[in-house]
Amino acid sequence: MRMIYDAKTDPQFQDGYIDINEKRVRKMENGTEMPYRYMHGGFTGTAVRFSLCFPEKEAYEGRFYQYLSPFPGPEEELASLDKDGENDKIAFCITHGAYYVESNMGSGAVFTNTEDNTMTYRSSAACAEFSRK
Repeated sequence: MRMIYDAKTDPQFQDGYIDINEKRVRKMENGTEMPYRYMHGGFTGTAVRFSLCFPEKEAYEGRFYQYLSPFPGPEEELASLDKDGENDKIAFCITHGAYYVESNMGSGAVFTNTEDNTMTYRSSAACAEFSRK
């Protein structure tokens, strides 16, 4: 019998950290500005890095969106920060009561650099679980 993966019990992802935690403002297409909380972090002992973008507390409606890149890479957790207009995933989330999760999926190189073919899904699940804290 196969077990369903549970990132909360994976020993490799128990030591998450935040190295950036700051309020930011997102300029919307119509010129208005939306405040949000930006957090960047990772998991100690791994190449996993993530970005989390939270709407204001009163705007949060209990959900999140997680972008899973088809090409994991060393700085993929930063890929959405400079997007605007219809490509702005962060603005979409914070204006729809959700927060945004993005990670490099554990890759320290473009197109991944690990022999562990489970890292993509395990690191993505771990980032999602950590974001809930």
